Parts: sequence; structure tokens; C-alpha cells
Amino acid sequence: MKTLINILHFGIIGAGIGSVITTISMSALGNQTASIKEFAFWTLASMIMGIATKIMFTDKIKLPVATILHFIICFSIVVITNIACGYIDSISTVFKLIVPMFIAIYILVYAVMFITAKLNEKAVNKSLDSK
Repeated sequence: MKTLINILHFGIIGAGIGSVITTISMSALGNQTASIKEFAFWTLASMIMGIATKIMFTDKIKLPVATILHFIICFSIVVITNIACGYIDSISTVFKLIVPMFIAIYILVYAVMFITAKLNEKAVNKSLDSK
């Protein structure tokens, strides 16, 4: 039961972060009339990416390897979701639009998550040192 709750936790956080990114991305690309189906696909994709993020928090895999795996999983999910939503009409679309946007968003989210984790780690260490 604890494992299921943990997986749901990662999924819900992923959906939350993803819905904000989806809204900003769609607006930036001029898609103010996204359908409920499109938004549902992106929310589900974000939830799956959130669950995939669990790989980053395991001690069994070193962080560089986990990051590469996570990147590949998330990129695959993004390409599949773009295909499902009908955004990709050619392979050049993937390289012109999807790859640069994905890399920019991935770096931004990764940096925020990494900085947040380090700040949390410092706070915990400071709290433990004061005891």
C-alpha cells in the first residue's frame, strides 16, 4: 500500500507540474483552443513522467545513469503524446520544434528540482546539526 501511495504521489506531482508547463507551452505556441482530449493526453503524459521521475530517487542507480534513462523515457512520452495529439506531421517537426522545446523545459525543470532538493538537504542537515 505504501508503494502505491508513493507512486500516486509522484504521478500527481508530475500531473501538477505538467499541467502548468502544458498551459504555458500551448499558449506560447499559439494553441489557445486546445481540446479537452489534448489536455487530457498531456496530463496523463505528465503523470507518467512524474512516475518515471521515481527513478531519480533510487539509490540503486547512479544519478547520471538515472538522468539519462529519465530523459529518454520522458522524451519518448513527449513524442508519443505529440503524435497522439496530431502535432507531428514530419520528422523535421520533431527536430525543429519538439527537441529544442523539450530540452529547454527538461533543463529548467531538472534545475529547479535539483536546487530544491539541495536546499531541502541543507535545511535537514542544519536541523540535525542543531540537535
